[in-house]
Amino acid sequence: MTLRIEIIRTLDGLRERRLRWDALLASAPDELGVNSYAWVSSVFEHRVPPDRSWLCAFAYDGDDLVAVLPLVASRRHVLGIPWLVLETPHDDHAILIDLLARPGLHSAVLPELVRRVVREHRRVLCVQFSRILHTSPTIDALASTDLGWPMTTREVGVGSYLDSVGPFDEHCAGLSSKLRKNLRRGFAQLGQGATVTFDVAAPEVPDPRRLEAFLRLEATTWKGEAGTAIASSPALKSFYETLVERLAAGGHLQWFLLQRGEEIVAALMGVRSGRSLALWKTAYDQAYASVSPGNLMMERFLRSAFESDSITRVNCLSNAPWIARWNTTPEPHWRVRAYPPSAGPLAFGLLPDRGRALARRALAWRHRRHRGAQPHTGEAND
Repeated sequence: MTLRIEIIRTLDGLRERRLRWDALLASAPDELGVNSYAWVSSVFEHRVPPDRSWLCAFAYDGDDLVAVLPLVASRRHVLGIPWLVLETPHDDHAILIDLLARPGLHSAVLPELVRRVVREHRRVLCVQFSRILHTSPTIDALASTDLGWPMTTREVGVGSYLDSVGPFDEHCAGLSSKLRKNLRRGFAQLGQGATVTFDVAAPEVPDPRRLEAFLRLEATTWKGEAGTAIASSPALKSFYETLVERLAAGGHLQWFLLQRGEEIVAALMGVRSGRSLALWKTAYDQAYASVSPGNLMMERFLRSAFESDSITRVNCLSNAPWIARWNTTPEPHWRVRAYPPSAGPLAFGLLPDRGRALARRALAWRHRRHRGAQPHTGEAND
């Protein structure tokens, strides 16, 4: 395969490639929607700090787009010497962004993409995949003999997923009796004197009222009091306004609403891509806290996924206790770094990184020895 690689640094350039990008995502039905044009372009437009720059590398086999690699260039100083880290975008509103490649081609395209983006810059310390699934084909592609760069990996979080196959009631039978009891009681209390409905909408043209309703609900919770709700930040609100518009246009946006009469009790923002549905954000009306509206919404959301003929996996992206109680499967998230094989990156990047890994292992060993716990380092492949 002879690849042709383009480096794009403008939003207009990304927009011109949107249709091919979306077609590439559709060819990989198990990929997450965070790797879509909609998500990456919105992150680049709103979430990259002014002191950083971004680029997106597109790989073509002839005229066929086969891979997209979005990166942010951030500057680090080591002993007073400026270095660049080229990293996939990552913050609380952009996780698991990874190389998007046609299935089976990761090892064929990633080495050449990595070499090319490094040649575009001076003094690159490493190429970092900031937070990706531990099962990502990117990891094997980076470790391939074709690239041959030393690399480190570290667990940086845990998400979870649920395979939405089989009858949902059978899955619910395996939940705790306390959760099942609370669900029955919550739905009964919510339905007293009013009709409870559950609505699923996948608009191609976004309805601003749905986002506004979601933001109002979120602001009634502890996030509003703490100032961390989306509506508390004009910049974050602008990001989500752009994001939902582009997700809707790409066919990725799904809204889930739990209502009591005309009142919205809870809302959930889902992101659809191929056979997967990601649970991105939830919000509920604090006035209904006594019926646990988050649990009621989760029950309806998961039930709709299980009953769908086209969804086979729900990606929860988090393994928080309120998610884990639904018997989801934990899924580690890794940070992966690949170091160019030259003196500077090896001395100032690889060796300190491995030294820190050894220190963490030693500290974990001392902790286990003190507590008499079973071995578990939380490290992977350093």
